[in-house]
Amino acid sequence: MNLNLLPPPLFVCLAILSVLATAQQQQPSPNATGSTFDCSFRGSLDIFNDGRLLVQQITHPEEETVTIEMTYAGQGWMGFGFSERGEMLNNIAVLGEPGVDSTTEVPNPSKWFLGGFALSQVSRVATLQQTLTESSIVQNDTHTVLHFTKPLVEPNERDVLTNGAPNTVIFSVGATNQILGPHMLQGAFTLELTPCRNVNEDPDEEAPLGNTGVDLFNTEVAKKSLLQAHGWLMATAWGVLVPIGVGASLLRSWLPDGLWFRLHQGFNTLAILCVIAGFGLAVRSVSNQNESHFVNETHTLVGLLVFLLAILQLAGGVFRPAAPKANESELVALDADDTATNEETKATNLPIKKSSFRMLWEYKHRVVGVVTLLLAWLTCQTGLELYAEIFGVEESTTAFWSVTGGLAGVIVVLTIFAKLRG
Repeated sequence: MNLNLLPPPLFVCLAILSVLATAQQQQPSPNATGSTFDCSFRGSLDIFNDGRLLVQQITHPEEETVTIEMTYAGQGWMGFGFSERGEMLNNIAVLGEPGVDSTTEVPNPSKWFLGGFALSQVSRVATLQQTLTESSIVQNDTHTVLHFTKPLVEPNERDVLTNGAPNTVIFSVGATNQILGPHMLQGAFTLELTPCRNVNEDPDEEAPLGNTGVDLFNTEVAKKSLLQAHGWLMATAWGVLVPIGVGASLLRSWLPDGLWFRLHQGFNTLAILCVIAGFGLAVRSVSNQNESHFVNETHTLVGLLVFLLAILQLAGGVFRPAAPKANESELVALDADDTATNEETKATNLPIKKSSFRMLWEYKHRVVGVVTLLLAWLTCQTGLELYAEIFGVEESTTAFWSVTGGLAGVIVVLTIFAKLRG
């Protein structure tokens, strides 16, 4: 076409269109979503290196958002958040509960404020702070997937760092679908975020990636070791040592003079040392994981009561009232639940009269001792069940009751036999 033959106005219009077309060809080509960024996930982090928990992440540099997807090979509620040093306390985390509908007033997943160790101190944040987009938690027979997108910077929340700067993140997976129930998995690790790839500027092989490995800490691995030791100490104390100590008192007539008391005192002292050590390990395990020390569970609440009663028994044994004297030169060795034997009375030819305070103390010692032992057995039962549920191992209740029940049974039979013999 001879452009000189065109009217001037039409020539100008064609020239403008040509310039615009050339400029358009020089612009980055948008991808299928209309953006110049490819924000699909590139790889995943295998948190425990066994396929149980995978984390994928990506950040959008223009929208200034981060997208997280966490996949668990199992069923349970899920949580993910950003933390300063891996601690739970005073952070906001995203929690999702499978099977619960999401509404504007009560979104699911949603942000929760982790204000303390007690359940009453953990609460869903206000609606105005619920800024998640593309959020969901889906579940089938084998897997649960938590997905959400959030702004990098938000008021009253920890900033999410980009450009290769490390973030410390926390995560948790529940043993059941009920949100804030017992944890199945949890921990913290350092995460360097991956930015969306600019389809024109970043070829696949040159696109920056975040970390491809996980340096995991605050994990359930350490917690499992602590709780294993806790269980062994408590089972040994309440299942073996205390029954032997009680048996020595019940079967004193079969033992040489004074031996029953030394056995009773020695085995119970060793047991209380195991109880104190086991209690400390239990508190340490949940402190390391930033969990509640004594949540509304049978095992933890009854366990605390048992520990306090055991300390009460220890104090009572140390500061017990003095036993009555048979004469000025001989002190009859009477322990908490002792009464003068026929042999002792015959040896001194003197009646032994106890003070009212001593009799009251002996009654208290017997009652509190029996109640504590029964509650301790209940706590051992629930503890073994809870351990098996949390860590997916076979219950050890049968082994515990085989040893403890067998030992207690022998002591009861021998005690009845001794009473029948007079």
